[in-house]
Amino acid sequence: MEREFEVIFTMPGEEDYYLFDETLASIFPVLGPAEQYRHRLSSNYLIQCLVLLSQNQPIARCAIYFNPNMELESEKVACIGSFESVNNQNVSSFLLNTAIEYCRKNEIKKVIGPMEGSTWNSYRFKTNDENRPYFMEPFHPLYYNDLFREVGFSPLAQYETTIDQTLKYDASLLNKMEAGFKKQGAKLKNLNLEDFENQLTEIANLSNRAFAKNHFFTPISVSDFVEQFNKIKHLINPKLVWLMYDQQDKLQAFGFGIKDYFDPLNETAILKTLAREIDAPFAGVGVFLRQKIIQSAMELGFSKMIYAYMHTDNFSFKKAEELAPTKYRSYALYSKDL
Repeated sequence: MEREFEVIFTMPGEEDYYLFDETLASIFPVLGPAEQYRHRLSSNYLIQCLVLLSQNQPIARCAIYFNPNMELESEKVACIGSFESVNNQNVSSFLLNTAIEYCRKNEIKKVIGPMEGSTWNSYRFKTNDENRPYFMEPFHPLYYNDLFREVGFSPLAQYETTIDQTLKYDASLLNKMEAGFKKQGAKLKNLNLEDFENQLTEIANLSNRAFAKNHFFTPISVSDFVEQFNKIKHLINPKLVWLMYDQQDKLQAFGFGIKDYFDPLNETAILKTLAREIDAPFAGVGVFLRQKIIQSAMELGFSKMIYAYMHTDNFSFKKAEELAPTKYRSYALYSKDL
């Protein structure tokens, strides 16, 4: 096997890095629009890119990240991401074990994956495939789960995406809540694309505070956050993004929704993120913003709402199950002790 396979280490800008980029097309010569939306390499915390060659052809790849801000059970953690492979356990095991050995030599005690360095980038494998892909969902074959398990990875965290196929909201309750918030000095706004980067800066700072206790959280810089959203600015409908400010014009909460561009019937919106300051003065603001996004989605002609990527241990997942009990997709994040 060692003679049959060769693993090269490379990085963006190096002479043989093109092999990393060519791996996907080598494995999957034809990809549909949704299938092209993969786990994408991030430059942050990137240490090595690995490509497995067979007869000089790239047939598997992965990337290794060392995020100094990430720990698991007080141990140093490495992330493995950008994984692509043919459906062959000998191939994937050779590649992944090479990556694991590199981590072990660098005194890493735990490896998690798939993850592109942090939870601000792509992570998790889907574990079921009954429904069509939705927008912003990285695509991969289901057999990737088996390939990770084969080298000793086991599920570390579980996630669910649910769907509400009968959208509705309580208009009288929504109006009553909005009037109450305004009496407290609240200012409710949609995202302003003319002031996009300033508002993204506010959202980034709030997000770092609001999600600080989430599983596997590490902070994101404002510049990286802005860069991520600038890439999809042309796809954002401001009517699906709501911001709540206090009397001092400090952002206290936001809700981010987006059209599901992979829905051929144009019936579906996605509720991607709800966040609030830990000490936000507006009780019930999360429920309110969710209802505002539903209201806006219905006014725009949507009849379904996807609630994406909820950790199954979180309170938000329990609430989402009540609102949208139909499970749409399951996901797993894996880990391995070294």
